[in-house]
Amino acid sequence: MPKISLIICTYNRQHFIKPTLESIRSQNFNGYEVVFIDNNSPDNTAEIVRAYQERYTQFPMRYFLEKEQGLSHARNRGIIEAKGSILCFIDDDVKLFPDFAGNLVRFFE
Repeated sequence: MPKISLIICTYNRQHFIKPTLESIRSQNFNGYEVVFIDNNSPDNTAEIVRAYQERYTQFPMRYFLEKEQGLSHARNRGIIEAKGSILCFIDDDVKLFPDFAGNLVRFFE
């Protein structure tokens, strides 16, 4: 079970997804998962995420489509799907430092 769930809620922001996922993939802490909530985006978000999952099969990310529009619905879905004991919502356009997840876990411990 992951210690931390990094929850990304997004709507129609396909151009920001790859850089964000790359910064998460560079984490030097292994006890995390990514819970990716697509809030019913009409763009290519789903295709981009699925292609990323196929390319990086060891990347601990799960994709969910939340059809009910609105950030609250997307966040609530992220909470439901998360398996970590620490939940961290991150923006879909963020670039994390490699020690972000590990530092966050250490803070809570």
